Amino acid sequence: MRSSRPKTPVTTPETREPRVHVYGNVGVEIRMVGDGMDVCGWAKTLNTGGMSIVSDERFPANVECEFRLNFIDDGDAIDGHGWVVYANGNGMAIQFDNLPEPHREIIRGYVSRYTVCA
Repeated sequence: MRSSRPKTPVTTPETREPRVHVYGNVGVEIRMVGDGMDVCGWAKTLNTGGMSIVSDERFPANVECEFRLNFIDDGDAIDGHGWVVYANGNGMAIQFDNLPEPHREIIRGYVSRYTVCA
């Protein structure tokens, strides 16, 4: 594991993959690396680069974590590694770190269901 959160390229709404609201459809279990503290919640927004989470408990920013996404509609689950980007009174945001392409494809498929076409 790394000692600090990796830098990611700056993205804009035009350059990042779609991010959608999936609250209530993707359960999240997160474990702080090195501490073993667990937090559970629901993904609020999700894309292949990360997610925001609604949870009663939070980790501080820049904490390394491991997570499991439980896709309620499909019964799929993926495990990954990431970093807390920020935490506030409602939850926290996680930046994914080197998510394998098969996991990214699962997320893309799930996100495509929630993307609203104008």
